[in-house]
Amino acid sequence: MLIFVFIGYIIEPIVSIGSFVLWLFLIWKAYNNVEYELPYLGKIAKDQANKI
Repeated sequence: MLIFVFIGYIIEPIVSIGSFVLWLFLIWKAYNNVEYELPYLGKIAKDQANKI
């Protein structure tokens, strides 16, 4: 079980930095009034927004 802790210590910073970079990219696109849709999540979000 200890190996999962070590794998988590390696993966967590990579995922955190990747999420932060993606957030910055999306903020930059929104600031420039460019509509950008993420490949899988964008369609789901658009469908949910159209239901309202």
